Amino acid sequence: RVSAIVGNDSAHLHFASAFDVPAVGIFGPTTPEMGFAPLSRRSRTVGVRQLPCRPCGDHGSMVCPLGHHRCMRDIPAEAVHAATLAVLGDDGIKAGGTMPS
Repeated sequence: RVSAIVGNDSAHLHFASAFDVPAVGIFGPTTPEMGFAPLSRRSRTVGVRQLPCRPCGDHGSMVCPLGHHRCMRDIPAEAVHAATLAVLGDDGIKAGGTMPS
């Protein structure tokens, strides 16, 4: 019954993919290229692409090995917002009223 899922590379993102729910995957320590990108027809991924330390492991890490955690801190909120609007399309207006811009 949700319009879309926005979240990190975790179970709820993958469950949404299994049911073709529009999804925005936020990737920090892991990368979509590792094979964990959402598979929904309407999906996007967001992350800091130009960090040489990404990925920092097969499943990321709770503690940044370099101590800066830029892979998460440097993701612009505007990028997540834009990706969410993109996967919602016209459904965002139908499901939740007007979307903030």
